Amino acid sequence: MFGFGNKSEERHVTSSPIEGRIFENGIPVSNARIVRKVRSNINQDWVLEEFKTDDNGYFNLPIKEEVYSLGLTQFVSATQIDIEINGQLVNFWYSNNSRGHLYSEFGGAALENLICELTNEEIIINGDGYGILTKCLWSNMPKTSDTTDN
Repeated sequence: MFGFGNKSEERHVTSSPIEGRIFENGIPVSNARIVRKVRSNINQDWVLEEFKTDDNGYFNLPIKEEVYSLGLTQFVSATQIDIEINGQLVNFWYSNNSRGHLYSEFGGAALENLICELTNEEIIINGDGYGILTKCLWSNMPKTSDTTDN
């Protein structure tokens, strides 16, 4: 009568598209392997995808979506992005999301002019229904909550 337990299938964005450039000590990280790991309600183990940077350190990760029924369950997803440097995976992005809409894990807007410097300290951003831990900066980024060394 009130729609409780409604199990209609819905599309959820588990990882919005991310594009930008990666640097180490100010030098573009060219032709490097990027590993995006995503997990969500339906895939509680990490689902891995691999991409590469171009000659200028540019990368472009497409949207990742899933279709499933949640019923009364709260949607959650997490994305971790690593880059391979000298045979080691280095994390430069982690975000979580409880909304499941396009760009909701970034506060509702696409990331503009994303630049990731691997030597940066990690930044923490906590928003309404999302959180980010990153070594990246972008022009429309929300205010940071903290840094990891405090």
